[in-house]
Amino acid sequence: MAHLIYPHLCLFSYVLRDETQDSDERESFQKDLIAGTVYRYGRGDTEQYLITSAIEKQESQSLDNLKLLKEIVLAKTGSCDRELGRSWLVFGVLPEGEDPQNIVRSSCEILGIENLSDSADQWQGAKIFECGLENQHGIVALYSSLDEMKAIAGEALQEWLYLLQFRHKVNWAYGNTRQIKPLLSQHLFPKPSSIMSLTMQDVEVSELDLQNLTQDLKQNLTLLSQYTECLSFLEFQLETVKTNLENYRSRLSSMSAKGSHSFQKLSQFEQIGSRDVRQIERDIATLTIGLRVREKTTDTIRGLVELEQAERDRRLEAQSQKFQDSIAVLGVGVGSVAITASFAAAKLEDASIVQSVVKVVPAPMRVSPWTEGAIGVLMCSAIGILFAVLIRVWLFFGKGRKSR
Repeated sequence: MAHLIYPHLCLFSYVLRDETQDSDERESFQKDLIAGTVYRYGRGDTEQYLITSAIEKQESQSLDNLKLLKEIVLAKTGSCDRELGRSWLVFGVLPEGEDPQNIVRSSCEILGIENLSDSADQWQGAKIFECGLENQHGIVALYSSLDEMKAIAGEALQEWLYLLQFRHKVNWAYGNTRQIKPLLSQHLFPKPSSIMSLTMQDVEVSELDLQNLTQDLKQNLTLLSQYTECLSFLEFQLETVKTNLENYRSRLSSMSAKGSHSFQKLSQFEQIGSRDVRQIERDIATLTIGLRVREKTTDTIRGLVELEQAERDRRLEAQSQKFQDSIAVLGVGVGSVAITASFAAAKLEDASIVQSVVKVVPAPMRVSPWTEGAIGVLMCSAIGILFAVLIRVWLFFGKGRKSR
C-alpha cells in the first residue's frame, strides 16, 4: 500500500437552500488521534459544506488510514435530496521515492472513484491530480514539503471550495435537462395521423363531433401548457450552466495566476461545459419546433370547435325563433277567434231576446239558433285564420328586411 506524509481527507458537499442571508458555522471534532472540522457556509442559494480530517502524526502513514478518515467524514454528513454534488480531496506530502500514481490509484480505490488521471497539474508547489467524473469526483494534491503544505493549505481549501461548487452546479443543471428532455420529447409532436385528419377535413364542420373536438382541445391545451413550462425550465437550466461555467473559468484563471501555472487537466472541464451548453441549445431549438407544431394543431382544433359551436348556436336560435313565431301566430289566431266569438255570442243573445218579445215576425222568416251558431263559428274561424296569415306574412317580410 502506498504511503503519504500527514495525509488529510476532505469532503466538499453542496446543497440547495432557500435562505438568502449569508451564514458561517464551524464545528471541531476529535476522536483518538483523528482531528477534524466541519465548516458550513451559506452563500446565495447554496449551502457549502467542508469536512476536513487528519491523523495528527506528521510522518509517513499508510493510505489504509484513509478508510478510517472516510468513515468518520461520512458520519458527519447526512443524506439530502437537494444535494448538488460532492468531491473528495486527498492531500499530504509526497514521501521521497514514492510514485505519485500509486498514491492516486490507492486513494481512488478507497474512495470509490474511477482513476482517470494520467498526468498532473502544478499549483503552488503541489502536483494536482483530478479523478472521476461528475459526482464521483476527487482531487489528489501532493506537496513537496510539510512547511509548504501548512503555509498554503488553508487558502487552497477556500479556492477548491468555490471552484468545485461551480463545477457541480454545471453538472447538476445539465443533469436536470437530461431528465426532463425525454418527458418533453414523448408527446411534444402531435401524431402524424391526427395532423392529417385535421388538415384533410372538408369544410363541412357541422359533421364533426363537437364533444370529441372539445376533448381534444382540452388535451392539447394541457400539453401545451406543460411543454411551455418545461421549455422555460430548460432555458433556465441553460442559463445556470452558462453562468457557473463562466464562474468556473474565472476562478480557475485566478488560481492559475496565483500559482504561476496553468491547469491543463482542470481546464478540460471548460470544454465539457461548453459541449453541454451546445447540447442544451440544440435541444431547445428542436423542442421549440415541436412546440410550434403543437400550437398550430391546438389553434386548428380551437377554430373547428368555434365554427361548430357557432353553427349549432345558429341552428338552435333559428329553431327557437321559429317556435316563437308559431306561438305568436297561434296566439293571434286564438285571440281573434275568442274576440269574434264573444261578439257573435252577444249578438245571438240579443236576437233571441228580441224574438221572444216581438211575435209579429212570420215563422218562415225566422232563422234557427243552430244555424246562427254555425254561421258564428265559421265567421270566427275565418277571422282567426285571416289574422294568423297576416301575422305570418308580416313576420316573413320583417325577417327578410333584417337579413338584408
